[in-house]
Order: sequence, then C-alpha cells, then structure tokens
Amino acid sequence: MPARVGGRIETLFVKYNFQPIRKGQKLMEVYSPELITAQKELLYLVQSAPEDKQLIEAARQKLRLLGATDAQINRLIRSGEESYTFALYSPYDGYVIGLNTAAPTATPSTAGVAAASTGGGMGSMGGGSRAGATAGSSPTPPAEDVQLREGMYVSTGQPLLRVINPEQLWAEFNIPAGEVSALAEGAPVQITFPQLPDEALEAQVDFLQPFYGEGENFAKVRVYLPGQQKLAMVGQLVSARASYTAAPALWVPKTAVLDIGTRSVVFQKVNGVFEPVAVTVGTTEGNETQVVEGLQQGAVVAANAQFLVDSESFIKVNK
Repeated sequence: MPARVGGRIETLFVKYNFQPIRKGQKLMEVYSPELITAQKELLYLVQSAPEDKQLIEAARQKLRLLGATDAQINRLIRSGEESYTFALYSPYDGYVIGLNTAAPTATPSTAGVAAASTGGGMGSMGGGSRAGATAGSSPTPPAEDVQLREGMYVSTGQPLLRVINPEQLWAEFNIPAGEVSALAEGAPVQITFPQLPDEALEAQVDFLQPFYGEGENFAKVRVYLPGQQKLAMVGQLVSARASYTAAPALWVPKTAVLDIGTRSVVFQKVNGVFEPVAVTVGTTEGNETQVVEGLQQGAVVAANAQFLVDSESFIKVNK
C-alpha cells in the first residue's frame, strides 16, 4: 500500500506483523502540508463561492486523490476548520506482513547469495497431468521489510504496508507449449493438497497468459481459488488436474513418437518396411500422444521408435 501524500507520521496504530486489519480501519495519522493546503482550498471555495459547484467538486476530488475519504471531506466542510493531522485508512482486509517498526540498522553486504519467494500462485499443469504448484502469486524477489515508526517522514509513493488477504488466492501453472492449445477459459480444474491428498478443490481456468517468458517453452495459466476455502495457504505447493475435450485425432503410444529437434517423427510400416514419417503432435496424456497431422486412420507404426534408430545414422524423413 503506497503513500498517496508525503508527510510525517504522528500516530501509528499498526504495531506488529500479522496484525489483522479490516477495510476502513484507521492505520495512522500524518501531518502533511500538502493535505493542509488542499483542505484550505476547499474551505475557501465553500465559504466564498458556494455557487461554483464545479470548482468545489474539483477541490473535493483533489482531496480524494490525496487519500481523503468522502466522510473526512464532509466532516471538514461541516466543521469549517482544517485538521493538521490527517487519518489514513486501510483500503484492504487482511494481515500486515513485512513490517519493521524498529529503527533501521546497517547490515553487512553479502556476495554470491540469491533468494526468491512466492507470494500467492502455482506451478504447472497440463491436460490431465499432475504437477507441483505454489499457492499465491507468481514468483517474485523477496520484498524488504517496511520501515515504519512514529515521527518518520514518508514520501509520495513510498510503501507503507504490505497486506495479504488469505481469502483471495490464486494459482499459476506452467503448461508445455504443445498442450496449451487444448485448454480454454472455464475449463474445470481439480486441485489437491499434500496434507489432504484425497480431497480436491474444484476451480476453473480464469486466465491464459498470451505470451511466453524469455527463454521459456511453457505458458502460464491462472486459476482463482474459491473464497472461504481453508485448504490453500500462500506459498503452498499443490497439485492439479485439468479436464478438457480434445479435438478428433489419432492417438499413438508415447514411445512411438521420436523428437529429432526440428520435428517429430514416427516409424510407419510401408510395404513391410518401417519408414520415418514427419507428424504434428498435440497433447500427451499418460502413455499416449495425440497425432494431429501426418498419419491416416489404420496406419501401422512402431510402438517404440527408439528401437529403430541407429545412433550413428541420419534419419531421412519422408514428407
């Protein structure tokens, strides 16, 4: 939660990490010359030009953008006197984390150390397959503790508090490029947890990331978890299974498909001899792979392509 206005913290009501807060709760009172000036501008217009509704509304909007609530603005107009300390209220429900109310101390620098944390997302999933995942958000570098104490000055845009709402979680899964086309928004997903492997949480695919990360060969899928659930926690590893309807296609044993780098091939029996044929593959489910193009119904292929490959030979693919 960033500061909308600069000033000095006069009174701080948030004292410790994991302190529960609710939307609309008073967090602190600040002294801000900018807020005092904005209050005086509004009072001057209300008292000297009450007929100019447009200017008065503009002055009210300025206070809103500086973090004032409508209740505070109305109270200011009723009293006719500006306040030199202004209360800031929480826009969120949740728990405060990463709070350091002590004075900052110098820490020795360290070299060659890296760390990463997850805030509330998941790992990877693909049509029917299971994969490790993390509840919360996408992996991000660890955030530094927020230094917050009475008497300190804060500047506009400075982080004041970090708040986590455990009732609003999502999961992010990494799906191999060849399988992402099989999923769509709304596809059902069953999520299971290590501590309760026999219980599944029903959810749906909410978002398919429309691009790949640099150097990555998988796409991200986001699944929002139902509210009021008590199974998932931020940063937790989970597993998931997605259900979808595949397009009509041929299915062959997974071992029948050989990836030669630039294309995939199978060995088809032609006139009593197995010949390599280029194919276009789709998803892989269990021990079977979907062949979208390259084979006809009734074709006979080798069940294990590796047995027909000489490590020193070059595969000449029939187009």
